Amino acid sequence: MGTDSVWYRNRRYNQPLPRATVIVQGTKNGTSTNFDGNYQINADQGQTLVFSYVGYAPQNVVVNSTTHDVQLS
Repeated sequence: MGTDSVWYRNRRYNQPLPRATVIVQGTKNGTSTNFDGNYQINADQGQTLVFSYVGYAPQNVVVNSTTHDVQLS
């Protein structure tokens, strides 16, 4: 999988979300985003990535390509 991003979304602008957690659901395979909100994780198509950060609603995304930019709100 390539380098992807997690962004914080609010009404005026988008900001990268450093230290967000990305886990392949049902496994112990996980990582955190860097200062720029980028992450890299190995996952197979059809698996679900769970994105979470304290104070934000978690988001699940099914892997169907090599790039997943996610916005948490």
